[in-house]
Amino acid sequence: MSNGTKNQLVVMREFFDARRIEVTHALPPDIKYEQILRAVTTSAMLNPTILACTKQSLYFAVLHACRDGLLPDGKEAALVPYKDKAGYIPMYQGLLRRFRRSGKFKSISAHVVREGEPFKYYIDENGPHLNHEPGDSFEAPIARVYARASTKDGGIFIDVMSKAEVDKHRAKSRAMRDDSPWNEWYEEMAKKTVIIRLSKYLPDARDIIGDELDEVDDDGSPAPVGIFGVKAVDGGAQVAAQPPEQGTSAAPEESASASAEPSPGSEPAAAGLPFGTEQSTAPDDDVGETAIAAAWNRGIKAKASSQRRSAIPREYTDGQHDQLAAAWLAGFDDRALPSKGAST
Repeated sequence: MSNGTKNQLVVMREFFDARRIEVTHALPPDIKYEQILRAVTTSAMLNPTILACTKQSLYFAVLHACRDGLLPDGKEAALVPYKDKAGYIPMYQGLLRRFRRSGKFKSISAHVVREGEPFKYYIDENGPHLNHEPGDSFEAPIARVYARASTKDGGIFIDVMSKAEVDKHRAKSRAMRDDSPWNEWYEEMAKKTVIIRLSKYLPDARDIIGDELDEVDDDGSPAPVGIFGVKAVDGGAQVAAQPPEQGTSAAPEESASASAEPSPGSEPAAAGLPFGTEQSTAPDDDVGETAIAAAWNRGIKAKASSQRRSAIPREYTDGQHDQLAAAWLAGFDDRALPSKGAST
C-alpha cells in the first residue's frame, strides 16, 4: 500500500469517526460501528478507487448499508465506485441475511447449475419439484440458476432461469463497464437476480428487501411457481443491478440528544471531494448531507407520532431551508432521502 493510499484511509476513517453518532443510530442492534468501519476500510484497501469517490456519495452508500443491516464487505453488500460516485448494492448473502432476520421463512436459497450436473425441474398436481446434484468442478460453465423458498406454513416457491435469461438481465445493468459488479461477482449477481425475481411473488417480501423489488420489471418470461403449481402472476422479471443514485440512500436515525442534530448548513463543502483532497474553495451556502439526513428522520418520526403533514418544523419554513423542508416531507411520506438541491 502506498503512503498516499494509507493517508487517504486515515482521512476516510476520521471522516466516519466524526459521524459515528449518525452511523451508529442507523445500525441494527446486531451490528456495531466498529464492524461497519472495518468493512468499509477493508473494501477501500482491496479497491482503492473507492477512495477516489466523493465523501458524500460514500457516506450515503454506507448509511444505506447500515439501514439495511448489512456489512459492505463484498459478501453481504458491496461498495461499487462509478467514476467519482460510490454506490451500494446488496449481494446474494445480504438478501439471505435479511430474509433470515425477518423470521418469516423456513428456508430460502439460490444455486447455480453447471454444465454436466444432473438437474430436473417439473410441475405436477402436487406442485413444483426440483432435483439438483452439484458437481465437484467449479470450472464448468454455468447453465442455469435457481431459487427456492419455503414458508413456515408449508408453501414452496421455485424459480429457474437459464444463463441466457440471466445474461439478458445483466445487459440491463452497467455490465459493459470495467467496474461493474457483474464482472467481479458474476455468480453472486446471478443468484441475486433469481432471488429478487422469486421475491416478487413471496409473501411480505417488500417488507424484507424493500426497494430491491422495484428493480423488477415484467419482461414476459415465466413467473415463479407456487406450491400448487399455479403461476403467481403472468409475466416474469427483469433486474437492473445498479447502485442507488446519489442521495437516494437511507439515512441514519435521529440522535436522541438535541445537540447531536446538525444545524442547517453545518456540513462542509469538502464532502463533495474525494478523500485526501484539500478543499480549494470556500464552503457554499448549501446545507450538508448530515442536516438533510436529520430532517428526513424527523419527518419519519413525525408521521410515526401521528403528527399532521402540515406540521413542518418552523425552522424549515423560513424560506431559507427549502431542502430541509423537502427532506422532512420525504421522510413523512415514506419516500427516499432526497439529493442535495431538492426543494419543496
